[in-house]
Amino acid sequence: MCFGDFNEVLFASEKQGGVPKKQSCMDKFRMALEFCELEDLGFIGDPYTWQNHSQRADTYIKERLDRSVANLEWRTHFPAYKAINGDPRHSDHRPVIVILDPNPHGSGSSGVREQPKFEACWLEEEECEGVVQNA
Repeated sequence: MCFGDFNEVLFASEKQGGVPKKQSCMDKFRMALEFCELEDLGFIGDPYTWQNHSQRADTYIKERLDRSVANLEWRTHFPAYKAINGDPRHSDHRPVIVILDPNPHGSGSSGVREQPKFEACWLEEEECEGVVQNA
């Protein structure tokens, strides 16, 4: 899975204002994602993740430059993910937020996960050092 500013749109509808994107650029971006076997994860929120903050309507541009993508293995491992285009606070980009499990404890839970705890007895296990080094 990867997400962030790809600085390109997949479709002409993902841009408003300014000079239209070249179809060849959008096609190359799409082909790169397909080559890497990545699919767009969609989003909740405003579709346009970047804007130029122009004060004039004739020069105002907004685009979906930021997105999250993942391969089939990732999507299978995290089937309950949510991708959210957040609210920009101090940037011309919206943050892309990916929640892996929006309800990890089922209904009625507080939603707070207990942090994993280290057990000192694990150090006595023969494979411990290798596991730590691999991680």
